[in-house]
Amino acid sequence: RDRQTGRDKQTDRRRHTEWDRQAQRDRETDRQAETNRQTGADIQNGTDRHRQRERHRETDRQADTDRSAQIHTQTDRHRQTDQQTDRQTDRQTDMQKATNREAEASTERQALTDKHAQIGRLKEKDTGRDRESQRRRVSEREKDRERERERERER
Repeated sequence: RDRQTGRDKQTDRRRHTEWDRQAQRDRETDRQAETNRQTGADIQNGTDRHRQRERHRETDRQADTDRSAQIHTQTDRHRQTDQQTDRQTDRQTDMQKATNREAEASTERQALTDKHAQIGRLKEKDTGRDRESQRRRVSEREKDRERERERERER
């Protein structure tokens, strides 16, 4: 009986040792599985983070493209507005120049008209002087003739 009990104890010890080893192997397997699971999660998280970074980069790229297009559009609008303003300013300048030329031409025409009038008055004066001087000459001649007749009579 003691032998049987001893064998039983020895068998129990072996069993416990085997159980302990099995439990140790199970714990090691569990630890390895947890490590693998954690590594897999880390890998998955890394992949997810990588994808998320790529999405952010793409979103940023799209935003940059949109901003560039918006700036380009604004620049085009400003350029068009500037060109319109320049054309309008040029038209106004041209109209002002034309108005100035017309005013200058009108002033020149008026000056010519005034000059012609002055010339006409001077000619009239000359003509008047000429007539007056001609009248005097005629009058002188008549007086000379009259004197001549008087002398003729006296003789």
